[in-house]
Amino acid sequence: MDTGICQSCGIPVNDGIYGTKEDGTINKDYCNHCFLDGEFAADMTMEEMLDICVPNIAKIRDISEEKARKMMKEIIPTLKRWR
Repeated sequence: MDTGICQSCGIPVNDGIYGTKEDGTINKDYCNHCFLDGEFAADMTMEEMLDICVPNIAKIRDISEEKARKMMKEIIPTLKRWR
């Protein structure tokens, strides 16, 4: 199984949640929450992406939102969508 991280939100991606290109084929750079049919699902700023991701990461990793925000502020700017 191919596993990487979404180049928009940073979540792990694999065969079940890849985004799709305009022609319907998979796009392994992005998850299907962020990228569908060759377009980003939502037009947002990096700060808005952080606001969406932080509560989920905090819950998944059982850490404070402050710690999750610090971690994600280091990761998200390095991803393809935000460079």
